[in-house]
Parts: sequence; structure tokens; C-alpha cells
Amino acid sequence: MKVHLRRPQKIQPGQYIYLSFSGMGLRQRLQSHPYVIAWWDNSIKATSLSFLIQPDNGVSSELIRRNSISKVRIDGPYGKDLGLEKYETVILTAKGIGIAGIMPYVRHLAYRKLSTGKAHEAYRRGLITRKIDVYWILEDNTQEDWVSDWIVDLQKKDSQKASVNVHTSLSYTNKGIASSDIFLLLSG
Repeated sequence: MKVHLRRPQKIQPGQYIYLSFSGMGLRQRLQSHPYVIAWWDNSIKATSLSFLIQPDNGVSSELIRRNSISKVRIDGPYGKDLGLEKYETVILTAKGIGIAGIMPYVRHLAYRKLSTGKAHEAYRRGLITRKIDVYWILEDNTQEDWVSDWIVDLQKKDSQKASVNVHTSLSYTNKGIASSDIFLLLSG
């Protein structure tokens, strides 16, 4: 789901926003739901935000059924950047929808490292990350489509493939086994 903002806003990885959907009826108008900001359009000031939504029940399944929603109220952003730019090598792993929490860090680190020009000098300051490895376990083979456009964007930005490596694998697991969706491994 993509939301266009009225005013540009500075976005950091690790942030989430509460969304209320006034175009979906009275009950949804009164409820707010938290969503992780998975991608945004501009490194300095975002004008649109993208969210990955896994349909379950209620609002999330209704959002998937609708083609568009005219009015969305935003509360936030909230959350904290983990400051991964302080590490030379960053290894991020995710399973399934957990990629929504990982992609903002990949985007932020890659864009900081690969942005050029005077306007981005302050943006690059303090970054020592040289390599970003992403390991993503897919729960089914359609999940790669969720972020394929974003990965292509990163590949264009990192044309020598010097900074970002994305590894995917497909895993068939027993649905009864509980597992954590996001792990962060840091190497200094």
C-alpha cells in the first residue's frame, strides 16, 4: 500500500505510523492501526510512503480487497533508528513479512552510501558501512514480488554491486512451529 503525503516528511528506518481509514466506514474511521514504513520515495524529505500488508482479518483484509482509499489519516512517525551506520558490515535476516522491518534499513544505508552531490554531503556524514547482506527466507514463492521493485531500485543505485547483497531462499515449514520474524546481526 502506498500513501501520498500532503507535506514532505523526514523518514528514518525503524519508524512506524498509525493509519486511520476514513473512507472505509465509521468503525475504521475511529480505529488506528500501526504499520511499519517499508519504503519511501526521497532520502531527504519523503512525499510518499509504502507499507507491506499481510492480509489477516478486519482492516488488513479489507485494504487488500479495495483498489484505493481516498482518505487516510496519519499519526506519527514513531520508532527509533538503530544506528546501523556505525558498523562496517551489516547482516540483516528476515522471514516472510519480516522483510518489511528490514528493507527500511537496507534502503537507508544504501542510499546514504551511494548518494552523491553537495546536497547529500550531510546525509552521508557518519556512515562507515561498507557492506550490507540481506538474508530473506520466503514462506512462499510469491513473496519476492512484494519488494522486487525496491530491490531493482537498489541494484540501479549500486550498479557495481559493491554494497548490497540480497539472498533469498524458499522454506517449507510446519505451520505449528512458532518462529520469530526479524533478527538483526551486527558485525563491527
